[in-house]
Amino acid sequence: MDKIFDLTQKVLLEEIEVIEGINTLDEILTGSDIKALSKTSCVKRIFKCLNEINSNSNRASIFDLAGHLRQFILMFQSRVKVSSKWQEILKDLSETVGLYVGLDGEVDTVNEFPVSIPHIERVQEIYSLPERRISNAPIGDGILNHMTGFTRYRSEAQKVMVKSCMNMEEGETFLAALPTGGGKSLVFLLPSFYETEGGTLLGSLRKTVGTTIVVVPTVSLAMDQKMAAAKLFSAAINEKYKPQAYYGDLSAEGKNVIFDGLKEGSLPILFTSPESIVNGSLSNEILNAAYKGNITRFVIDEAHIVMDWGSNFRTDFQLLTVFQKRLLKATKGKLKTILLSATLTDAATNLLKNLFCQNDKYTEIRGDELRLEPTFLLDENRSIKERDGKISKLIPYLPRPIILYVSKKEDAVYWKGKMSELGYRRINTFTGDTKDLDRERIIRQWNNDEIDIIVATSAFGMGVDKRDIRTVIHCCLPESVNRFYQEVGRGGRDGFASISLLSYQYEEDVKIQDGLTSKAVLTTEMAWKRWIAMYEKREATDVADEFWFSMNAQHVGLEGPSGKSNASWNESVCLMLARHGFIEIVDTLLEKGEFTRKLRLKIINFSVINNETNFKASLEPDRAKERERVNKDLRQMRKLIRKSEQHCISESFIEIYPNAVEACGGCPSCHSDRNDLTYYRPELRIPFNNQEIETEAILSGSLVELAGGFQEVILKPLKDDWSRESLLHIITELTACNILTLVLPEGNNINYTELLKASPTEIDWVNYTFLTRDELKNYPLDLLKGSVAIFYQHDDFLNDQLFQWSRRFLDAHPSGIIVHVSTPNIFIPSEGKSLDNLVDYIGINKDDFFERQDQMFSLEMF
Repeated sequence: MDKIFDLTQKVLLEEIEVIEGINTLDEILTGSDIKALSKTSCVKRIFKCLNEINSNSNRASIFDLAGHLRQFILMFQSRVKVSSKWQEILKDLSETVGLYVGLDGEVDTVNEFPVSIPHIERVQEIYSLPERRISNAPIGDGILNHMTGFTRYRSEAQKVMVKSCMNMEEGETFLAALPTGGGKSLVFLLPSFYETEGGTLLGSLRKTVGTTIVVVPTVSLAMDQKMAAAKLFSAAINEKYKPQAYYGDLSAEGKNVIFDGLKEGSLPILFTSPESIVNGSLSNEILNAAYKGNITRFVIDEAHIVMDWGSNFRTDFQLLTVFQKRLLKATKGKLKTILLSATLTDAATNLLKNLFCQNDKYTEIRGDELRLEPTFLLDENRSIKERDGKISKLIPYLPRPIILYVSKKEDAVYWKGKMSELGYRRINTFTGDTKDLDRERIIRQWNNDEIDIIVATSAFGMGVDKRDIRTVIHCCLPESVNRFYQEVGRGGRDGFASISLLSYQYEEDVKIQDGLTSKAVLTTEMAWKRWIAMYEKREATDVADEFWFSMNAQHVGLEGPSGKSNASWNESVCLMLARHGFIEIVDTLLEKGEFTRKLRLKIINFSVINNETNFKASLEPDRAKERERVNKDLRQMRKLIRKSEQHCISESFIEIYPNAVEACGGCPSCHSDRNDLTYYRPELRIPFNNQEIETEAILSGSLVELAGGFQEVILKPLKDDWSRESLLHIITELTACNILTLVLPEGNNINYTELLKASPTEIDWVNYTFLTRDELKNYPLDLLKGSVAIFYQHDDFLNDQLFQWSRRFLDAHPSGIIVHVSTPNIFIPSEGKSLDNLVDYIGINKDDFFERQDQMFSLEMF
């Protein structure tokens, strides 16, 4: 960090050019860890501000620069000198921006905040970047190390989910909830890498090889994930064997690479947006590949978005269920569907299951975990004017980047104007009215540190994955705790502390809440008006009970040209009827431009959709439930602010995320009671498990003959020799014999890192799992399959634990096989007997096992 501080000092003193500073900074930061990158993001912003100010581009101002300068001083805990030019400018506004310029040209920060907000002093802690991500990294395996270079998974939950994905049955739907920063992408990346051998196999060469389709919220996120995934497939034969991203503006050459890769079965992963799937020509290419057997998985990332309604809802996400059904049919029922999210309410979980599980093959694994990064501050104001004044004065004192959330588009415009009046230039807005091209540009600028402050409605969130956001402000009352939590979760994604400031004026903000939510639930009256308008303009098809319905249809009383919002509400009516089983959405067709489309609908219940009375009566119970859900959301949010001083804020989060456990990085209640964090170890939960269905253990290699049909085998080394070479030799031969799980020995002489780097990686070996003794307590037995090898040592207490676990494994898997890798005379204290006297086994000498394996391998060579 000393080099970076000295470099910044030289740039501020104008001893070197800004461009030289930018280039040198990039060189210094090459290969740096995440904390270094987060700490120095303010340096990048200082340099970019200086460059923009010097070029008179009007894209940055001295106020923008002052904010980063203050952050730099607090981050590096040192005053800084600036050139005489900057001294004079900063002196004129030092009180406004929280800086003090000394006579010697040194700049320091003003310690006191300009406004009174409860616990505002907690902001100062953020500048030291306290780490808030609790590490619980279990041992990896050779395949993980081969793909990523890592020797450990990020968490027990991630490891279980990756292994479960690799063991999915054909036609299975898998829902996985893993916290932000938990590595959800690995759930589909590792299986794809393993099956395609890192992009070196065609789908036609092995039935398990094919393309994984990954749907992400935005084009920018698709492009980012593609670039990250491509680095892992460095040995791929060519571009058609590498992960790709499809989007509308992709070059013709790029699209041809994707289309050829789909046809040939070489493309391992394709990232795209829901709009590209539902609207474009891409869907036909994917379906054609599916008919050839070249599509293996369909993944929806950020799957909770299917629950988003109102002005920002995206029916494309729910219409993905139509495409998934077609894809499932094209693959003859073999498609594996994966739904990923960080946190899910019960309502979202149920909807996802109903939409995307087309059979009884459903697995749900919950690793829900509340975020520890946010430090929560709440401030009630007597008037809107008071709030505006406080936030305006506080902005210079808050760490960047900043998101300022509001509930109405008009408020976003107001706050941008307010910030501009205050002198800020590196600011933009993001609302439901922001056009698609502008959205991509703003997100790109945001990710490139060209924007410091985003003023946004809830539309800003999907696809936003910037790691170093330090402050999230709400100048509103969100309509639900879920919205509040999701938006607060944009901060601190690098694992370090962030600020959440909820600034509200109760009476006025409640009025806005009520106004927004009053239109959130589609009434039966309006649903009927929309449906009958579409029905009357339906177009016949070659199937008697199937028709094309235009989403441009306008109900009575609606004037002017039909737009995107009208089409989305019409689509929501069709989706609602489909969920009730009154119609089936068979196909989609882009109608004109890129905004509206036709839906091909199969009428299932004419007596409902043709009769207004039956229509309303059938839908009213559902609409009543929806209204109650919205009202409950409002009550929960209002309760959160009313009880904030008496109850930890995590209690409100647990109420809507029941699979999570209490965790808090600081809130009004915790600030008043104590200074430490509230954290409990998260629980891995498996509400539904299709993979618990028992499968027969199948051995291969010499163990088929040597085991002689016994369920338990004792493999006897001559001595307790767990050297790297000896252990690796045994592991290699056991995995070659289809041993799926290996419980490794432990001790000071065993280096897991070296062991993993040399462990089997080729697909000729099975998809094996390494476990340590500590993991046995929590790893779900139902998810382990077939055969297990357990390594014993000269430690009676340890051996007793291993033996008792082996009994539990056989209870869970009556047809399983266990290989006890044991030296003679292993004693089990709790049973009062030796291992040899406790199991019905056949004994195999280790050297005999190796010799038979070598013989079989030699025969296979000829």
